[in-house]
Amino acid sequence: MTLRDNDCAVLHLEGMRPWNLERASEGSAVKLASGLPQRHYPEDIRALRSVARYGEEQDARLAFDEARIETADAKNRSEVQRIFNKYGWVTNSLADKDAAHNFWLLVQHQTPEIQRRFLPALEQAAKTGNASMGDYAYLYDRVQVGLGKPQLWGTQTRCEDGKVVLAPVADPAGLDARRKALFMQPIAEYLKNDYLAKACTKIGK
Repeated sequence: MTLRDNDCAVLHLEGMRPWNLERASEGSAVKLASGLPQRHYPEDIRALRSVARYGEEQDARLAFDEARIETADAKNRSEVQRIFNKYGWVTNSLADKDAAHNFWLLVQHQTPEIQRRFLPALEQAAKTGNASMGDYAYLYDRVQVGLGKPQLWGTQTRCEDGKVVLAPVADPAGLDARRKALFMQPIAEYLKNDYLAKACTKIGK
């Protein structure tokens, strides 16, 4: 929003025309706007608002059902690649934060080859404020660990004897500072996460 003076401002909403706003005088009746124009997203982008959060892929993970997880990930694979080939990384400006985050969720559980190919596009979007730096941290760490290299933000774990163990980290002394910069909880708290513990108990790897 841009202030013109003490009584006037211009509201800028992405993808919409600017709205001129005026301060209401004291005691005057105020009517709330109900007809703001809505952004129109392509159908495949609109679908991202629900497919990752409520779809079979997430249900399978919450149930720790490996067979269903693999089936759901494979089912999503061609659509994830098609969307990326058409739009590039799904950014906040292309869709919205929910859809962009859901696209990341789907990529996070795809093959290492897909993750490596998509990572530079997410990095560029995140560093320009058009995607979540937290999402980038998780995908970066996953790619690094998949390559046998140390991660930076400590998002990736493994299971040893049924217990959660942190995958190798570069500069462990600075880990919590890096996590704090992205509003992540301290690593000691993260490793106590119930989901991680249940995964080690039920899946064991």
